[in-house]
Amino acid sequence: MTDDLAASVRRALARDDLLMLAADADQAVGIVRQREALSKLTRDEKSLFSIALEHYLTIAGSDEGWATKARAWKHAGVIVRFCRLVGIPVQMPEGTSYTTGEMHAGSLRELGDVRADGYPDQPVRDLTLHAFHRHEMARDLRLTGRFDEALGLAQVSPDALNAAGADPHMAHLMYETGAVYILRGQAAQVEDVMAEMASFWSSREGVPTRYRADLVGAVAYWATGDARAEAGLRSALNRVRAMQDAEQGIGDLSVTLAMAEYLAERDGSDEDRAEAVELGRHALRIADDVRGRWRVIARSRAPLAVVFQRVYGDIALLAARLGPEAAELGLRVALSAKQTGFAARIRTGRALMSPRVEGIINDIVDAEDGPRLGIDGTTGKSLDTLRFELEQAVSPMLADTVLPPPADLGTLTRVIGDRYALDYLELTDSLAEAPNLFRTLIRPGGRIAFERFEPDPFHAAFFHHARRYRNLAMLLNRVLDHEADLDRDLTSTATAQGAALDLAEFDWGVLARSVLPGSLLADLAADGPPIKLLISAHSWLSLVPWPALDVCPDDRRVRLVERAVITQTPAFTCLQHPAPPLVTGEALIRLVGRDEEGVDVRAERLAWGLPGSTDGVRLSECTIESEREPVRRDGRLADALRDQGRWGFVHIASHGAGEGLAQYLNIPGESLSFGRALGLKWPGSVLMASCHVGQVINVTEAEPITLVMALLNGGARCVVAGIDSVHDEGTGRAASHIVRAIRERPVSLDFALHDAQLAAVKNGAPEPEWALLGAYTQ
Repeated sequence: MTDDLAASVRRALARDDLLMLAADADQAVGIVRQREALSKLTRDEKSLFSIALEHYLTIAGSDEGWATKARAWKHAGVIVRFCRLVGIPVQMPEGTSYTTGEMHAGSLRELGDVRADGYPDQPVRDLTLHAFHRHEMARDLRLTGRFDEALGLAQVSPDALNAAGADPHMAHLMYETGAVYILRGQAAQVEDVMAEMASFWSSREGVPTRYRADLVGAVAYWATGDARAEAGLRSALNRVRAMQDAEQGIGDLSVTLAMAEYLAERDGSDEDRAEAVELGRHALRIADDVRGRWRVIARSRAPLAVVFQRVYGDIALLAARLGPEAAELGLRVALSAKQTGFAARIRTGRALMSPRVEGIINDIVDAEDGPRLGIDGTTGKSLDTLRFELEQAVSPMLADTVLPPPADLGTLTRVIGDRYALDYLELTDSLAEAPNLFRTLIRPGGRIAFERFEPDPFHAAFFHHARRYRNLAMLLNRVLDHEADLDRDLTSTATAQGAALDLAEFDWGVLARSVLPGSLLADLAADGPPIKLLISAHSWLSLVPWPALDVCPDDRRVRLVERAVITQTPAFTCLQHPAPPLVTGEALIRLVGRDEEGVDVRAERLAWGLPGSTDGVRLSECTIESEREPVRRDGRLADALRDQGRWGFVHIASHGAGEGLAQYLNIPGESLSFGRALGLKWPGSVLMASCHVGQVINVTEAEPITLVMALLNGGARCVVAGIDSVHDEGTGRAASHIVRAIRERPVSLDFALHDAQLAAVKNGAPEPEWALLGAYTQ
């Protein structure tokens, strides 16, 4: 591949390879899944690909017929190439070692191609199969940079395919020929190659795959700057949309995005830009539809999901390039990219689930695999029925998370209401280089701005380090140690894989200007009451202690919490309500104190009117608005929460630990895990003065499975919790401030946390004592 080939051209080719290989891999694994019921036997799609590979290699070495063995070799080669292309480990069966080229060559041998060099000059057993398998091997050779060998397979006389219906495969072979020339820096030669084949198409206007030849010809013109690229892309678009087979969706997606990117790149007229935006919208609709048909939603960890994340990355880049006119498109793609569902991850830990939830999740995965006949001859329940059952058994939010409906921007902006909403998104595009970061700002009234941004490298590395090593609090404390010892010129470092972070570079103001949009910073600088700010973070941004950001550009230090009441949500598609509820009614309290090897609960005890002590408070209840101290209650927390509708608030203080489904609160006698919490009915407001359980890291490859998510899915509308190891006494003071606030007057939990953090700022408390608490809402 030449270095000077435009990124847009390389992206168009790379995306097409991803989509075509994904379709082939989905077919290969789908056959195994249906025949062997492997969806019941494996933890996730990653292991399923390895099992499918073993299945096909076993057949390839068996006494099966030549056609069956040829397909097995081909499917095995496709699985390995696809998994390598998207970075998914796939395990070769013990005692075997094949390259993808060897596997594809095996498929051609089974079809009667017996020449030593693997390329036939004689009739083969099945011309149609051979033509298609030939194309698969040519593509594999091209993807490994073996361009001359790829051309040897791809260049074939039309007369060789004029039988048995093999001629439609000529377009795929022509595509491979053109792609090789483009990647070798010889795009100008593609026109002559295509001209030589003009007579082939004269009597084959109805061949549905012809769009492949038009597409690669147009991309060749694009690579050389020839204006005829537009006509070629339009021809490919018209042809692919006239198709009526399974390839139509992915082909349409490939060509539509190429057309949109071409129009956006040439910086043409307003009409060009408007058309590019509409093409982007169409591409997003296709991607969402194909993703649904490929059952990627409920099995969101599937390697196929990687392809859609990269396609979404391409659409996001397109929207950012097109500017304000494409802001809505940018937001829509962000919602789709985060709307992956998490049924697969819940299913991997089904032993931690309640039997009711486990059963519904398993039924959903079965339904997405296709209807199966029961012993009475009927099929299973529909997805709509199962979605309703999940909504009734747990909550609408869990139903929307596992089986997400299409995002509705009108509904979303109404729910956001008078809040500012800031969405972050990290996505890799089809070129699979460094991921891109995007942000969307929605102002009250629904005005949308979408942009790509590049964060300050030091702070990005800082939070990447904190995410990998789960040591955010430790790093922030070391930052404070450095600030307190500047006169000694102390340089504090944190080392990750041999690279050192000079913590002297950490600056809350630089961080704010790095991650917050300039327009929002301008609004924050204006006089007036604090704004209401809703944040949906992503990737390492999920660990940013937002309240501590310094939003003042001059020498004064003004924290974001002084200018905004901050709430967070895992994804905007989780939003169900315009605001957290006021905290009223009955409170349920469980504080695990020092006498139980827990935390310092002295301040929280005093806030509830109990004697000052570090001893714990066994399960108790109290009317929030009264001045009476809590009354001891028999039983366990989980049993009390089954008294649905009675509680308005739960306050828990304890140690917390773990990750994902294993995240838990350490309550003596009843450790509260994600799975257990998901099966309980939680009140509208919950305060968890505990470490880690508020760490909701939303990333593209794994949805945020945390205790906070369990509580929100279980009915809580606002949860306050720590995003890392939280300072014991500082957290106790903040929690006690929250308790006093809700007992003094009706106030929502996010506003109570805001007041507590403001008090800490005014008292000069260091950031780790207060900024690592977050308020999450649904």
